[in-house]
Amino acid sequence: MKENLFLLIDKFLGNNRILNEDKNLELDLLSLGSINIYNIFKILSKYVKDIDLYDISESTLNELPKTFIGTNKRNIPILVDKKDNGLFVENIKMSASAIEPYIIASTQENSLMKYLLKRYTSLLVTFLGTFFLILFLWYNLLSVNQKLFMLLSFVGTFLALLSNKDLFESNSILNNFCSKKCSVVQNSKDWKILKFLDFGVLSLTYFLTQIIVILLFRNDIFPVLAKISYISYFFVIISVCYQIYLKKICKICIFTSAVLLLQGILSYDYKEFYINWDLLSKTIFFSGAFLFLFYCILMIKKYVANTGFYKKESIKAKKISNNPEYISRIIFNSSKIFPPKLLDTSDTKIEKVTLFIYTSITCNHCRDLHSYLSQIIDDFGEKLDIKFSFFIDFEDSEQELILMYKKLALMLIRDEFQRFHHILGELYKDYYESINNYTFNPTQEENIKILNYFAESNHWSDHNNVYYAPFILINNHHFSHEFDYSILYNVIERLTP
Repeated sequence: MKENLFLLIDKFLGNNRILNEDKNLELDLLSLGSINIYNIFKILSKYVKDIDLYDISESTLNELPKTFIGTNKRNIPILVDKKDNGLFVENIKMSASAIEPYIIASTQENSLMKYLLKRYTSLLVTFLGTFFLILFLWYNLLSVNQKLFMLLSFVGTFLALLSNKDLFESNSILNNFCSKKCSVVQNSKDWKILKFLDFGVLSLTYFLTQIIVILLFRNDIFPVLAKISYISYFFVIISVCYQIYLKKICKICIFTSAVLLLQGILSYDYKEFYINWDLLSKTIFFSGAFLFLFYCILMIKKYVANTGFYKKESIKAKKISNNPEYISRIIFNSSKIFPPKLLDTSDTKIEKVTLFIYTSITCNHCRDLHSYLSQIIDDFGEKLDIKFSFFIDFEDSEQELILMYKKLALMLIRDEFQRFHHILGELYKDYYESINNYTFNPTQEENIKILNYFAESNHWSDHNNVYYAPFILINNHHFSHEFDYSILYNVIERLTP
């Protein structure tokens, strides 16, 4: 069942062009307790962005996403594909009424180009590097300087790809080369020239054009490249001044500037300035190729970033991942678990909502829960029947810890709930003075009640296979630990008039 769930989610991610390479997702799914749409969402949202939980009960067929995870009437997860002629599960058509109204869907739709760039960046870089190296060795350029110049063109192309890393956003190989300071410099638009002139596209176009014209004209093009290399110094000065102005240093920009400077030094042999038709025609060809590539790369980048990057889904449905109404439905549709018949620890005999807390003073999760529980008791304490029980191993625990639990049980037996709740909060803060000052002097009858209290609690734990804390029951229904504790207040509020 859980193995099939992982395959279903893997197909859902693939259909929505969402990448996830974290193997912990499969492990978390295999360790999932109760399989319902909310628990699946909680696990999946830990590893995948841009998904949410929706109530589609009021949505029409046209308003549904193309692919989503739902459950059938038997609460079994299914992957649903929307086509022009209806909804399909494994190519079998089914009616919308056969699907429960709550689904997991992508909030955004990735373009195919964006998905491919993310998934195959490593392969693309390897292929281009190998291709350039073969061409570099195959072309027998006459000068060592020319070979070094072409090699620097390859390096410049790679650096330019890094400066356009928004195309490879989720790829760690490229992201590791660039720090946050690089992003600040590259994304800043403080200078007006940068609002319409993308230096990342400019550098990529420049180095690609160099490679193309060298492959076409070989050593005949170097007099043209020499003159253009000197012009590139102007952009080096702009880049350095801009980084000084921002007080941020971009490593990619500095390395790119170094490549341009080295290319200028290697072009020193062509320092004499002359004009003839051959030089002019090659300069015109270089300029035309540069402008054409610049326009194409700019359009591709614009398309990927704006048009195809993230297209919003038109799901006219209500997000319910933190909706207490929906959580309440899940809770109160689950089977009942009756708590042990422990002492009534509420301040009143009014029984409208029962709240059972199985907790431990050494549990970090119980500490988190207690902060929310305190607010619930302050606001609704008189309308709740609250019972506490404790997760403790008497055989392996230290006597000092056992004594603390016995003191807490004695407070409940003596109906000292406010004191009990205060000291329990102090224990969660690692303040032991309050309970150490509490004198443990039970009568014989109270001592018997304490022993029965823990015996009954342990029997209940074994019978229901509850070997963890915190464990919460609301009106004898389990409030799963997969839910956020912040929702607990809202659920209780809905139940109390």
